[in-house]
Amino acid sequence: DADYPYEGPGLGVRHLWLPDSGDLLILTQDGRLWQTDAPCGEAVELTAVFPETMHYFHSFSPDQSRLLIAGETSYRLYDWNRQTATQIPEVTPDMFNNLVWSPNGTYLAITLAGRYADALDPLGGSRVIDVASGQIIARHDWEPANALDGTFGGPVWLDEERFIVTLSMDQGPFCMTVDGQVESALPQFDVSL
Repeated sequence: DADYPYEGPGLGVRHLWLPDSGDLLILTQDGRLWQTDAPCGEAVELTAVFPETMHYFHSFSPDQSRLLIAGETSYRLYDWNRQTATQIPEVTPDMFNNLVWSPNGTYLAITLAGRYADALDPLGGSRVIDVASGQIIARHDWEPANALDGTFGGPVWLDEERFIVTLSMDQGPFCMTVDGQVESALPQFDVSL
């Protein structure tokens, strides 16, 4: 009961093969998710797992055990083997947000796009999610120069415990740890102004 456009504009129906399980995940135009073990096989609707309208698939964790999916009001970490989805609190999906898995997939660092529209708050910042619990374990607010800073200004993981943000307008480039410690990144690169 879905449309499958051949090409051209519009969201159409997105589908994604899930690693290891061989299942197919299908996102219809009306935001419903289905999971099946074959393209023409019996499908399971995931409405109970995803009670809100979903918009797009974001990225797999490095070990490919979870999938980050953006919904209408939240991001969700989907474990397809268990068919469970953990909602990430506080962060509203935005195409300018940048969400990056740590090298081992233990954490997810999020750089918020910032307030490029009147309704968005906070002005910008970074959040660290503990993937196992789905909870924010560290937050730091900073001012982006524009919305694209969320997309292009980091986070870039240096190792499993820290990442760098390069385009903070009010604080310069800085390094942040998963426990919320923030320090200027310039000394790490032996750069003087």
